[in-house]
Amino acid sequence: MIDWFIILVITFVVGVYAADRMSKEWGPDPGRVVADEGIGYLMTVAFLPHNMWTAVLGFVLFRILDIWKPFPTRTLERLPGGWGIVADDVMAGIYGNLVLRALIPVVGIC
Repeated sequence: MIDWFIILVITFVVGVYAADRMSKEWGPDPGRVVADEGIGYLMTVAFLPHNMWTAVLGFVLFRILDIWKPFPTRTLERLPGGWGIVADDVMAGIYGNLVLRALIPVVGIC
């Protein structure tokens, strides 16, 4: 469990730094920066059973939520620099994680 926490903290810090640096060169939320997507996906599957179904459903859920941007996800984009680039994906990942947690007992993926 502590491993997941360490991975999430490190990827978040590195992602915010990298996104901030790249946004200064390429403009706000450049499409070439994908670290935020990776962090969001990791957040979606963190602390859950490791199997193919969790990975696939987590990916699909994260992409849907990242595109849809339920409240307050879209407002987090307004944070300055790398914070806004990464924070909205982290929030989408948190929502995805919660949805997966609800689906696991229903669908029976373990």
